[in-house]
Formats: sequence, structure tokens, C-alpha cells
Amino acid sequence: MLASHAASILTLASEAAAPAASGDFALVSVQALVALLTLTALEIVLGIDNVIFIAILAGKLPKEKQARARNMGLLLAMAQRILLLFAIAWIVSLQKEVFNLFGQSFSWKDIILLV
Repeated sequence: MLASHAASILTLASEAAAPAASGDFALVSVQALVALLTLTALEIVLGIDNVIFIAILAGKLPKEKQARARNMGLLLAMAQRILLLFAIAWIVSLQKEVFNLFGQSFSWKDIILLV
């Protein structure tokens, strides 16, 4: 039963994420713009959160080390976000079928998203 639920969820997700077979995929669509605005808002909120958190932690250091700690913290936060974007892009590219269960094929991307 769990496998059939997982298979139906994966089928719905792949149908929603895949462009139509007729080739009417558009980079500028309402869904794409809403997703972009949502991700932009999340990035702004997380960026402000990082600045506040890093400022609080750096404020506990001696004055001569605060600027260096703030710069290092922001640089590491930016590097972590970029690495996460590359990891997400890599996971999305894992399309090769690994196994087939009850007529539903599973790729590494499907397995990672299920876990």
C-alpha cells in the first residue's frame, strides 16, 4: 500500500513538473513567476536572518575581530547557498531508472526525494 501511494505521488509530481509533450514549455509563465517570487522572498528573509544572527554572534567577540567574523560568516553563508544550489541541480539531473516496482520506475532523484 505504501508503494502504491509513493508511486502515485511520484506520478503526480512528475506530471506536474514535466513540460507537456506538445512542447508548450514556457520559461515565463504564471507558475514560473510565482515560484521565482516565492524563492526570492525566501532568499531575502533568510539573508536578513543570516545578517542578524551573524551580527549577534560577532558582537560577542572583541572589537578588532568583529568585522572579520561578520565578513567570514556572510561569505560562508553565501558559499553554502551556492553549494546547495549545485547539489539540488545535481539531484534533479538524476533521471536514469534504478529499479522498477509495481510498474513504477524509480530514479535516484525519486529515491532521494522519498527519503
